[in-house]
Amino acid sequence: MDTGSHFKLSKEYIHVDTPQGPSFGGDQGWLDREKDRGYACGPVAAHDLLLYLNKAADHLNIDDYKSEIKKDRFLFPVINHFGIDGLRLSLGINIAFLLRKMPYRARWGVLPCRMRRIADEMLKNDIPVIFSINTFFSFLKNHKTLKLYSRTSGGDLVPVSHASSHYMMLTALNDDIMTLSSWGRKYYARWSEYEDLVRHHSFFLFSNICYVRKKK
Repeated sequence: MDTGSHFKLSKEYIHVDTPQGPSFGGDQGWLDREKDRGYACGPVAAHDLLLYLNKAADHLNIDDYKSEIKKDRFLFPVINHFGIDGLRLSLGINIAFLLRKMPYRARWGVLPCRMRRIADEMLKNDIPVIFSINTFFSFLKNHKTLKLYSRTSGGDLVPVSHASSHYMMLTALNDDIMTLSSWGRKYYARWSEYEDLVRHHSFFLFSNICYVRKKK
């Protein structure tokens, strides 16, 4: 699938300094509560969005990162075994925008036929894209997963993992190739495979994007 579109964030994405080296975005596995380590992928993605748009430093200390997430815990309530749904996630993001006096607004979910155009638009405007894969009530549909890839030194994509019931961050779109942040690592996925999952193996509200734009 060649869409002819090539968009990426204009600034360096968030890195958190860890004992294993700098991460690529946040990792729910760093958090203290067992519930958060298992189900706080949405709050972590929201926190990374806020950090990026608020022009935080590219490199952050892991203890400071965890402390900031803890301060915002009331905005993003996590339910055991379910996590947080997209509507509550976008509500928490909008409250955070107001509290931080940031000139943005968020809305959960767009029609599947508009998802690629909106994702391109957000990246073009230097806004990271939170997207979901069968989140919250995923047990109501086939538990289809999205294949995740790493890139070899020769540039080839090799499958290394898969994701479902999960929020991730999209930082670039190059034709069919998505560059993603998840669990503090950089992964790649294929937009065509994600689109197939949304259209045929999920209810679109549970596999969708958080549409963020600047206020006019």
